Amino acid sequence: MRVYILREFVLATHKVNNANVKKRIHAIVVYGFNSALLGILGFLYSNPSDGKEWLYETIFAYTEADKTTRLSFHGEYFRSKSINYTEIHGDHYRIPIVTASLGLGDIGEVWLQYPIHQRVDDNSQGTSVSGGGDPTFFTKVRFVQEGARMPALALSYGVKEPAANPPMGSDETDFFLIASASKLLKSISLHGNFGVGILGDPQENQSQNHSLILRFLITHQRNSNWIIGSEIDTNTRLSDTWYDFTTATGDPSNRASVGLTVNYLLSGKDRLGMKIATGLISQSESLSLYIGYEHLFKGISKN
Repeated sequence: MRVYILREFVLATHKVNNANVKKRIHAIVVYGFNSALLGILGFLYSNPSDGKEWLYETIFAYTEADKTTRLSFHGEYFRSKSINYTEIHGDHYRIPIVTASLGLGDIGEVWLQYPIHQRVDDNSQGTSVSGGGDPTFFTKVRFVQEGARMPALALSYGVKEPAANPPMGSDETDFFLIASASKLLKSISLHGNFGVGILGDPQENQSQNHSLILRFLITHQRNSNWIIGSEIDTNTRLSDTWYDFTTATGDPSNRASVGLTVNYLLSGKDRLGMKIATGLISQSESLSLYIGYEHLFKGISKN
């Protein structure tokens, strides 16, 4: 982490354009703050939880204090018409994507996700480009525990850092605030998200792009090994007038998809997962495929 921050700082100080310098410095500061927060919280709380949303876009509201942390590796494939605000009609591969999560018991969890390698093939031009992606940091705090009739409620704050240029990344700092609700009904789990995204660098003298995030996930645990689910994920850019849902409907950053998921528990610590999805609007990926592996680590108990 220190090497990354030092490298980014050196690159930033050699930029001639002042706007680019400010953007780099701002990204470094936010990167360092979130990395420090991740490490401090993981040190203070040694009773982590098992957050289950590893292949899902939907963020769960509840936590399970079973003294585990998570490390997952997965790959993604998209057939897309628009990649990171760039009009590219082609294929997008992201593998491996590494996700590290530290649970905070009944409080919540923090996690970091980073796509180490990506490749984008532009079928219309016959060209391809590859490189790393943008890291994302999230902190989730649960403030209402699930009851007999009451769902669990949580609030998550996330930051995406501009570590890569389009089409590998958006070259913008994005912020997310997402409210989550989760309810367990015997073998069926219901999860919903309502949130907003502030897309773009707030240090730049230009208008920001706002997005509305709506997600819904239902899962069914068939037995001790198999969990199947279905998910709807939407991200709609709003116009400068936040309540106007019509003027930005054709924006290339809009997304809406529906997917099917399958999780298989190999043992008490390992599991495999797969998700296949298709777009519901023209700007979305026509086909998405996720395949991954996750390992659960035992935490250090305070007792």
